[in-house]
Amino acid sequence: MEKYKLELISIIFYILIILAIIPSLKKIPERIQDLKRGKKAVLYLFLIIPVYLVIGMGAVELSKYVPILKWGWLGHNIIFGPLSITNSGYISPLGMIFALSICVFVMFACLICNYDEEEFFRKKWIHVPLWAALHLVMGIPIWAVIPILSVGLIYKYIYDKHSLCHAYAAHFATNMVIIVAIILLMFYSMGIQ
Repeated sequence: MEKYKLELISIIFYILIILAIIPSLKKIPERIQDLKRGKKAVLYLFLIIPVYLVIGMGAVELSKYVPILKWGWLGHNIIFGPLSITNSGYISPLGMIFALSICVFVMFACLICNYDEEEFFRKKWIHVPLWAALHLVMGIPIWAVIPILSVGLIYKYIYDKHSLCHAYAAHFATNMVIIVAIILLMFYSMGIQ
């Protein structure tokens, strides 16, 4: 029964996010222009991804010694929901269509929301930890706030050194790398290599 409650919560979460994003879809052309203005910041991925992975691995290791760091209200990031739709690790064709549609929607949500996040949470250094902690709403375990905070500090540096559009482009590109990794994991779980 618990698994079904979590799946229901995930579906409700997706519906609420969709309803919140729909009115903002008209901003997509403007956001694409912002990405073009900040495109050079994508080079920061060569710093962001290794920092994220190394600090993430350290945070996972730390959670072995500090068990409370493993807590998260959902048990996984809500965005990873498509990967948890089966118990066996096999995703049915219908499940794959659902999972891919969620991933595509999340891409559009990132296109819209990452700009707003950068605009609000990069003005002051003190906002960066708040931004990282707000990711707990997505169901992540507490340990995951640590690597998110680390890349948030890099986004803040980019914001200060270059511009909002550069920080936005780096943030969006980071999320796209994560989403592509999720999609590749889904294909891998189906045995498509």
